[in-house]
Amino acid sequence: MANNLNQLAHRANAEGFHSVAPLHKIIISKIDKILNLIRR
Repeated sequence: MANNLNQLAHRANAEGFHSVAPLHKIIISKIDKILNLIRR
């Protein structure tokens, strides 16, 4: 996941945040699901 985040950050800097916003939403959703599993 770290590589993915680094790639998204690089792409956001190069192309603008609007180009990666949908991908960020997906990753945030996945992180939220993982945290909810850990909390149980």
